[in-house]
Amino acid sequence: AAGPDDAAPGPVAPPPAPTPASAPTPPAPEAAPEPPTPEPTPEAPAEPAPAPGFLTLDAAPWADVSLGGRALGTTPLLRLPLPPGRHRLRLKHPDRPDPTVAVVEIVSGETTVRRVELPAPEEAGASPR
Repeated sequence: AAGPDDAAPGPVAPPPAPTPASAPTPPAPEAAPEPPTPEPTPEAPAEPAPAPGFLTLDAAPWADVSLGGRALGTTPLLRLPLPPGRHRLRLKHPDRPDPTVAVVEIVSGETTVRRVELPAPEEAGASPR
């Protein structure tokens, strides 16, 4: 005789599918890691830049003065702050065909005073023969 345990099995629900370990789980907002703070680069200067020096410049006749293509003004220039070091200044007067170049040495905290005589128009345009 057949007992209740010997009954034909009916449809059986499949077991729940296991969750794959590689399935991404969205992180909770409070679990988001902080972005790393960038390390200071070794190239960053450890000290502030040196204090500027100053240039007082006059020219005869007057001239428009530039440094590296940047206009500094028209002479006379009084206590113009410049970084320390050697600088090539370009002095240009409208009556002179060519600019005059003057090299100045600027020392931190000191004032360099220069007077530049621009060549006369006939001297500036003359070529040696």
